[in-house]
Amino acid sequence: MWLLLLAALLLWLAACGGDEAPAEPDNVAEVDEDDGEAADEAPPVVEPEEDEPTAVPTPQPEPTEEPEPTAEPTPEPLVRTVASGEYVYSNGNQLRDVALFGDSIWAAGPGGLIRYDLPSGDARKYTTLDGLPNIGTFALEVCPVNGEDRLIVGSRDGLLLYNAANDSWEPGSSIGFSDETAIHEMRCDAANGRLILAYDDLSVLDLASGTMTHYTEDDDGLAWFALEQVIVIGDDIWAPTDFQGISRVGLDGTVETLSEALTGFPDDSVSDVTVDGSGVYWFGTSDGLLKLENGTFTMLTRETHPDVIDFFGPDHVETAVDGTLWLGFNSDLCNFDPATATCTQRIDLVDDLGFPPYSNLARLEVLADGRILLHTYDEGLAYFDGANWTRFALENEAPSNFYAGITQTSDGTIWVYGDSLYTTDVAAQTWELFPDIYPNDLVEAPNGDIWMLTSYSVVRYNGAQLLRFDSDSGLLDTTYNRLAIDAQGVVYAVGYDGYSIIDGETITAVGPDSGWDFGNIRDVLVVDGVVYAATVNGLASLEGSSHTVLLDETFVNLPNANIASLGQLSDGTLLLGTVQGLATYKDGVVTAVPEVAASVSNIFVTPDDQIHVVAFWSGLNDGGYFHYDGSSWNYRPDTDFPMTSLRTVMVDNEGTVWIGLGDTGLGGGIFRIVP
Repeated sequence: MWLLLLAALLLWLAACGGDEAPAEPDNVAEVDEDDGEAADEAPPVVEPEEDEPTAVPTPQPEPTEEPEPTAEPTPEPLVRTVASGEYVYSNGNQLRDVALFGDSIWAAGPGGLIRYDLPSGDARKYTTLDGLPNIGTFALEVCPVNGEDRLIVGSRDGLLLYNAANDSWEPGSSIGFSDETAIHEMRCDAANGRLILAYDDLSVLDLASGTMTHYTEDDDGLAWFALEQVIVIGDDIWAPTDFQGISRVGLDGTVETLSEALTGFPDDSVSDVTVDGSGVYWFGTSDGLLKLENGTFTMLTRETHPDVIDFFGPDHVETAVDGTLWLGFNSDLCNFDPATATCTQRIDLVDDLGFPPYSNLARLEVLADGRILLHTYDEGLAYFDGANWTRFALENEAPSNFYAGITQTSDGTIWVYGDSLYTTDVAAQTWELFPDIYPNDLVEAPNGDIWMLTSYSVVRYNGAQLLRFDSDSGLLDTTYNRLAIDAQGVVYAVGYDGYSIIDGETITAVGPDSGWDFGNIRDVLVVDGVVYAATVNGLASLEGSSHTVLLDETFVNLPNANIASLGQLSDGTLLLGTVQGLATYKDGVVTAVPEVAASVSNIFVTPDDQIHVVAFWSGLNDGGYFHYDGSSWNYRPDTDFPMTSLRTVMVDNEGTVWIGLGDTGLGGGIFRIVP
């Protein structure tokens, strides 16, 4: 029965034209950015807002504009004050999409938006210092708006439009999209004046009227709410999914879903679809390359076509102008001839295009004139102009776009960690990977040893060797959060179910079976010989394998019993960073700090008792950066930074403020304020 349905389906499936297959790769060149830091800077633009932090009694949320019902004829550009001495360090080689606009290749990723000028080879990185409201950019399309091709960016905060006339950015409300939600996938249907978004399942924005049409799994029978990408073939929108098959949405709004359960579709894990020069449909699936012709499916697998399929099926299928296909696998391309079912050409990312070893293909796009764009997840992009391939990547980029911790050790080395562990110096010009360690915390011991805490182990580094402690060594079997070291070198590692103490050769594990009953320990700090444990239920002191509860939810001056971060002043006063604000604790007295009422993520105190706090939105108050300079509190909202997830703060020995921020895969970096 399903074959009859599919045969009927073919009657209204529109055939798609393709691109001409390129010649063998030749002259692969890499274009590098000369100065990563200079590329982050932009000419100052003026906004009615002070450059320097201003003292405020209580942080207030930024005003937001009401959504516009229709496109604005003359939208105001998004601008931002750029203060001297402020720099963004991110990785612009981690990419999520690329597009050709004019004479430039634009590349979007969690480290900002990169523009490569093809005639000159020059590169420029756009971050929040260049008007982007958020550094996380994920999707790019060139689409006609009011008769003019515009570059549209899908970001963590919705849509942006590039204004080439004055090198600025306009909000998505200018074309009728006002939501500040992340847009990871989109596609332009220029013939029908539509922008298709993977948003609210699948959404279609009419660019002429600014109206939106939604297609959902529950209401319209869409295969699934999570889409691998969106594809336009003729008048049809195709929405492949990783687990539930693929849907087609016709111009009339009809939704047809192909899946194993509904139609006997051979593989529910679908990544891409295209049509070759003879009108045959080809699907990239996990099992192989799937052909649909005259209602009949044929699956090309590793077993049947080992010269085509490496292991799994292709993640990308694109049509060339001569009717052949380009197939994209994990690390190579195949120019596939449907007539012979063979690869007439193979291109390896490493050997032929010059990418570093282990580079993985993220997206492949063949343009109507035969040019090809492809990008990797972490190592930049490559461009085929019809004759030659060129690789584009930035030099001296920060290693990551997510930082959970930053520490400076006594020798001046800066240690940064999040996705991995890296070292740099106060100039932050070069970055060195410290391999095979993924710490949640890092502390220098009095004897100079570096102690690192991973989720399940404690690691000591003496400058030459690594010594690892885990549950087999006697540590509590739990997930660890933070660590502290007292003046005698005793290590306290705290986590979800309790804590462990490493005192020379003696290891003591204290968990629920040993009397720990005060919840997940989020931070630990030693002040004047007292070991303080900050937990989701309050504050405790640790005395070997026993503990004493000092503060809990019954203390009215404690903003919240869930304490995330600890700090200390030179007089022994303890700083408590809770999920609803900051408080002090000394001599049994807790006092709220009204100037900091957000969800504190990290505290840093300088030797002269200046306090630096970074915080998230608390549900009532906006997050941001709070600085007590010795006489008053100064506040900068989280919207002043590359993204709003401010996670850690540190002041180095030259007075530079380092703020680490981000979410894995969603954007971030390091924001440095140089005095």
